Amino acid sequence: MSSFERWHKRLQLPVGRQRTTGAGMLFRTALLASAAIAFLLGNNLLFLIVAAMFSTLLISGLVTHLGLAGLELDLLLPEHIPARRNVLAKVRLKNSKSWVSSFGVQLAGAAESGFHSILHFPVIRSEEHTSELQSLRH
Repeated sequence: MSSFERWHKRLQLPVGRQRTTGAGMLFRTALLASAAIAFLLGNNLLFLIVAAMFSTLLISGLVTHLGLAGLELDLLLPEHIPARRNVLAKVRLKNSKSWVSSFGVQLAGAAESGFHSILHFPVIRSEEHTSELQSLRH
């Protein structure tokens, strides 16, 4: 593991299983640099920019949390599953929230799960569910 990867892993917040993208790390770095410059120079305009950047970061985290909370995942398997054969399973994602839709949900399985592709659900409206067929191999 390179020193950049260790540094990147240390800066990630331990909030569930959310990952920080490269753009998010760049935004955090710009926020810290702007805060340091504003503190050193004592410039009120820079403090205002830092406050706007920090509030953007907080609102982004809140919206992400609201979008992922209340989602239920069901994996419906067929009654008979042959050994070492591909099986079609139905992946159902339900939004149990009463007033908030979820946007841009990606679903990926672990390496040993047999779930090898990434499913993308653009919109899951409140109190609705969406389904997709997925080929699984055990």
